[in-house]
Amino acid sequence: MNIDENYLLYAVIFFIGGFIFHTFWETKSQYVYQYTASLIPVASVGLYKVMDFIWNRIESLRSK
Repeated sequence: MNIDENYLLYAVIFFIGGFIFHTFWETKSQYVYQYTASLIPVASVGLYKVMDFIWNRIESLRSK
């Protein structure tokens, strides 16, 4: 894993851990909203990786 993947992993762990903690320990849903801000960058990286995979797949099919 490189440094960028480590930071992404920390963000995912932060989001999932905080979401689970506030869902089961603190039953008010207002506390979960703060984790949506950390989910947006993680989702954008995931979307980038999916689009990169699709683009590479299309390019490999075109070159055949």
